[in-house]
Amino acid sequence: MGKLNTTTLEITHTELVMCFEALHADLVHFVQQCPNTHWQALTVEEGWRVGVTVHHIGAIHYPVIDQVQAMIDDRPLTVRTMADVDLLNAKHVREHADCTKAETLEFLKHVGQHLRSWLMTINDTDLARTADIPFMGDMTTAAKLLRVVLIELSNGHLRSAQAASI
Repeated sequence: MGKLNTTTLEITHTELVMCFEALHADLVHFVQQCPNTHWQALTVEEGWRVGVTVHHIGAIHYPVIDQVQAMIDDRPLTVRTMADVDLLNAKHVREHADCTKAETLEFLKHVGQHLRSWLMTINDTDLARTADIPFMGDMTTAAKLLRVVLIELSNGHLRSAQAASI
């Protein structure tokens, strides 16, 4: 399958933590403020409901840390191709199509705290680790994987959900 459109810019540990904190705060705030009448609206970009789109960020994008930890530990990655990504996305949408605001908010707070704690265990040396990840453009650093999946794509999903809830 294809590859994500990525740049070669890296991100430092400090920048990553700051970007995640800002993203997570925006995400939680959006869920808290989203009118119930807009929770089931369809996003233009994904074609998913607003609720499942923001739940997706916590369920699919935040767990990219498992892939990065595998890179740090020099273990094989479980998600390598766009086909792998597409399967995970489709499964998540099916299983969480009717997620509520309350359960999504609780879930995001829980996974956000887990991710925040994990971020405090890594450093710039860990972020320089590389692995062959075809959907990212072959050899990719942990920093680039986190920047693209955790920050950029998550922000894109959030903007899509925000646009659909207007």
